[in-house]
Amino acid sequence: MKTLLFETKEIELLVESEATRPKGIAPDHLSSDDKKLFTNVVIAWLCIEDGDTIQDANIICNEIEKYAKMVSRKVVVVPFFHLSENASTNDEFNKGKISYISSQLKRKQLLSAKLGYGYHRSIIAKWMTFGHQVGVAFRSSKHHKLVSYE
Repeated sequence: MKTLLFETKEIELLVESEATRPKGIAPDHLSSDDKKLFTNVVIAWLCIEDGDTIQDANIICNEIEKYAKMVSRKVVVVPFFHLSENASTNDEFNKGKISYISSQLKRKQLLSAKLGYGYHRSIIAKWMTFGHQVGVAFRSSKHHKLVSYE
């Protein structure tokens, strides 16, 4: 499981179309969050990989939590298939892991929104790192001991 974290001043992720790959993908129903402008949040681009476990989900959730607390921002979870050449193509598996991570962040009062799975999006953003060295961070559940925010 992998995540790319961006601290953003302002971002809008516009749905352009439903994804057509992998074959048979079943996109989520869109919610009002999928049509929203977000301000001062962390965007967590999230990719579920074949073989990911609940332990992988907990590792990534903890990494997202550490980052969000460090920059004092809530999190928008965005499913993003393109972070791995080993991305899972099992919709139910992917949706389950994404929902689990989102629910954990919500329980910790860190979730701003979870965007729908299975869509192509245009991005309109004002990236902002607020003058520190970790405005962007990449985390992998398989190599979490190799990275640090310090």
